[in-house]
Amino acid sequence: RAGAGRGRPARGARRRCRGDARPQPYIHDLQAAWTHYATARAAMPAAPPAGAQGQVTILLLDATNRLVGDERVAGGPAADMCRAILRRVLHLHAVSMVAVWDGGTFPPTARQMEDAATVMRQVEAHGRLLSTVMHDCIIAGEGSWTSLRREKML
Repeated sequence: RAGAGRGRPARGARRRCRGDARPQPYIHDLQAAWTHYATARAAMPAAPPAGAQGQVTILLLDATNRLVGDERVAGGPAADMCRAILRRVLHLHAVSMVAVWDGGTFPPTARQMEDAATVMRQVEAHGRLLSTVMHDCIIAGEGSWTSLRREKML
């Protein structure tokens, strides 16, 4: 039966390509990333306790800088965090990202900045191999933020 079922794959492909009808935010700069994160965080549980390594949220973006994913990453050793972040990048077909490292306090301590920089340098280096761009890492706490690039640590 030549041609039987030929329409089914095409219908399935069209259905998958339609995607979600809800508009995704456009993250055009760090202020837009911070605004999105702060708004989304208002619905999340409280900030991490003092002395915690920090909560890491990755904002995954497509080629037009539209948000395709906003996910928390479990803390742990730098290699494990890097692996988890890049796994999500691949899964969601993201081409770039902005990370938000929320240490709970502001200004961040030198130790918090170095911990964040260690992980994000690994993500940036390994992400390059996957043609993924790490725009920046925001270090956040108590309603304020700074950037690892601005601090020349990334």
